[in-house]
Amino acid sequence: MRLLFWNIQGIGNNETQIYLLNMVRYYRPFLLFLAQPMVSFSSVPIWVWHNVQLNNHTINIRENNIPNLSDASKSHLAPIILLRCEQCIVLSCVSDNTIVYVASIYAHTNYVNRKALWEELSVLLSTYSRPWLLLGDFNSILGAHEKYRGRAPLNASCSDFTHWSNFNSLIHLDTKGARYTWSNNKYASSFIAQRLDTEICNEAMLDSFYAVSCNTLLRSHSDHFPIIVNIHKTPPVETVPRLKFFKVWTSSLSFQDLVSSSWKVAITGSPMYVLKHKLKHLKPLL
Repeated sequence: MRLLFWNIQGIGNNETQIYLLNMVRYYRPFLLFLAQPMVSFSSVPIWVWHNVQLNNHTINIRENNIPNLSDASKSHLAPIILLRCEQCIVLSCVSDNTIVYVASIYAHTNYVNRKALWEELSVLLSTYSRPWLLLGDFNSILGAHEKYRGRAPLNASCSDFTHWSNFNSLIHLDTKGARYTWSNNKYASSFIAQRLDTEICNEAMLDSFYAVSCNTLLRSHSDHFPIIVNIHKTPPVETVPRLKFFKVWTSSLSFQDLVSSSWKVAITGSPMYVLKHKLKHLKPLL
């Protein structure tokens, strides 16, 4: 199962919509989570949701404020909603015949307001003791090691986040790619970056699946990096086409003429591109 989370900005902008579509088409997530602090999701044209080819569209509930967290999924996944609140959406879905609880997070910027989120999630984590994956913009860091420049992080906020993680025996997953998932888009001494977007799971998740891998994607149209998570029930199979050379081929009288003839095929491009495609052309002839 593949999940994609992005704290997107300017989803009402046509360029951002096209970038989102291209990213979804390329990575083909089973679950897509979008956090949008600026624009109502209702303002997004219907063709955008139609073209991402995902269904079961859900938004969070924020009382007097517009929703700022949304999810969509593949039709066969048929997730069940466990919770929709101001700071998260929690779903129950089945991956490889295993029930998994997935929480998409867009936490409040004020640490006092985040306390309600930690309490709600703690109740769910203790009630549903199956594999859990929590991902999104937690607007929290564990300590100064997850921040670059700027003022020292608020100790109370870091303590709350750490205590909640430890109390629920949660594991913060390593993310390949960018070390910090958010920056203020400034330069030189004004530049500040933090690891606000995080993926967290429980031990049951790691016990139930072979691997859970997390990567940041290319950042564009936002001050946050998109995050993609892959859940593997079995070892992922990597099929890398290879050209094996057998010395016995050289004993054939026609070998050199065959290679020479194949190598004369005109291919335009960079040296590596030309080499790759000449070898690809030669392989079935050998």
